[in-house]
Amino acid sequence: YGHRALMAVQLGCIPLITKERFSYEFFHEVLNWSAAALAVPPSEIPRLVEILEGAEGQTASMRSHGGRFRRRLLWTSIYGNCHLAEEEGGREDAFDTLMDVLRIPRRHFRASSDHVAPRAPEQLTHLDGWLRERGGASCALPPPPPSALSRMKGPLPWVLRSAGMCSSSRGRLMSEVECRQYAELSELHFIGSTIELSEYPGCVVWEGRRVEFNAHKNERGGCSFGSRAQCACAIRPT
Repeated sequence: YGHRALMAVQLGCIPLITKERFSYEFFHEVLNWSAAALAVPPSEIPRLVEILEGAEGQTASMRSHGGRFRRRLLWTSIYGNCHLAEEEGGREDAFDTLMDVLRIPRRHFRASSDHVAPRAPEQLTHLDGWLRERGGASCALPPPPPSALSRMKGPLPWVLRSAGMCSSSRGRLMSEVECRQYAELSELHFIGSTIELSEYPGCVVWEGRRVEFNAHKNERGGCSFGSRAQCACAIRPT
């Protein structure tokens, strides 16, 4: 998607971006793509003709805005001016744009409802198996290491908590391997692992459908997601 948008801008065209709304273009932190491109998410493709007709009055403005940051998408300081005239579009190129992005203070990532929601719910049930059958293991969720699974004797005893800590009531935090096994046995979708220090660690079940592993150990504050999620705790043997 992204490289096609770059080529469209270089050719003086208006990129038509059909990504999901929470996807981002190159250097989106410092370049205003919404002023130079038309975004139509997949769910609105059936209305594409209507959307294009409604945008006719904005085309001149979009082309003008895209033209102003053409050089900022090209590495002219390394490879030369390419198809641009000397100083066309200013002096700043992609290197300067990258430096502008890196100057922005880093904000710790927090998953929003857009990130948590599956992008293609109708495919989640069969996608991993479909990829693996065709040799695309690198595109599918990696399975737990066999050596780790072999140390698990039978299903893992577990309990869901909406408050408190796993360490109370004979519980403990699950490991990532255990969290994956819990998701598989419960027929839930494991969406991956993260490190979110402001949220409860271990195995988290979002809205009763998706499982995520939060890879830190600080249980302070307890499981406090409200109605959004519950915490899956392993039960210590008696």
